[in-house]
Amino acid sequence: MLPHVTAPKIHSQYARAREAEGRYKEAVVAYENAKDWDSVIRYVVTVTMTTSQLYITDVAPGATF
Repeated sequence: MLPHVTAPKIHSQYARAREAEGRYKEAVVAYENAKDWDSVIRYVVTVTMTTSQLYITDVAPGATF
């Protein structure tokens, strides 16, 4: 049903609900459908930062950057 919805506000509400449930991939798709680029970028930056921090912690424990 959601692919037939064209109202960005509905997609934004759906995205916030998916994000609250921890279903981030679905949330990003809904944010894209809502054309809420700030939220898409926020998600990408958050995931990238978290992944980088995990990688740095695994590779060089105790290192400061």
